[in-house]
Amino acid sequence: MGELEIAIPSNILEDCQSLSAKSQKLSLIARSASIFQINKIYIYKVKRRDDSRFISLLLNYLVTPQYLRKKLFPISNALKFAGALPPLKIPSHLVSKDLSSFTNLQPRQGLILNYNQKTNSSIIDLGLNKFGVLNGKFLIGDIITVIPSTSRPNKFISVKQSKPNKYWGYKVDIINSFSVLSKNKNFNLKIITTKSGKNIQHMSDSLFDYTTKKTRMKILIIFGSPSSGVLEIIKNEKILVNFNDFFLINLFPDQGVETVRSEEAILGTLSIINMMFK
Repeated sequence: MGELEIAIPSNILEDCQSLSAKSQKLSLIARSASIFQINKIYIYKVKRRDDSRFISLLLNYLVTPQYLRKKLFPISNALKFAGALPPLKIPSHLVSKDLSSFTNLQPRQGLILNYNQKTNSSIIDLGLNKFGVLNGKFLIGDIITVIPSTSRPNKFISVKQSKPNKYWGYKVDIINSFSVLSKNKNFNLKIITTKSGKNIQHMSDSLFDYTTKKTRMKILIIFGSPSSGVLEIIKNEKILVNFNDFFLINLFPDQGVETVRSEEAILGTLSIINMMFK
């Protein structure tokens, strides 16, 4: 299917009354994104409410390997319930600290600790019982995916994070408004989920025909908030949008409940899209 990315509004937590409820909701969203191998989660800001910083913090915490979390995320009240949330268990979340488990067939993420100008090498923490040494200069605090080097022990070579042969987790990006998404030309297909859209059952053939014409698909699916759908957000914020650039789809026709919760909509939508295009 190619690359799949989703966008959620900064007020997606407005129906949550407690920090615990907010954390659990974001955990479900992170799990759904990981199940269907989402490459990036956009958080687009809305004027009504902006929880983008907290949403980004928790989503980034959940996608980070457990052995790096204490070094990257200081203790804070915002993460009070994060440790009790179900782990994503994606391939990059390795649990073994045994150096022998680190092989060319099992890349590992590490945290750049410092740079030695004399040797032109960087020290990297891999969550193992030894640090790694990486050729070249990298920014302190960067997370780099590495495999063992064949040149000498304890020296590692960098690999691109997008190149591991398994799903390596999602990125999180905060953007200023929906208008940024509407002007983004990097997607072959942009879908707005809305109750006023066309029934997915009537759209499946045209969507399939559209995607089969592309050699490499990059799909963006945009979700609304508990109180306002995407179209309402566009109207309320007076954003000029060319709807010819979007497919407006109702993925839950004849729903049996008054409202579909955001986390339910994301899981259900990704299930349908996955079935259609994979």
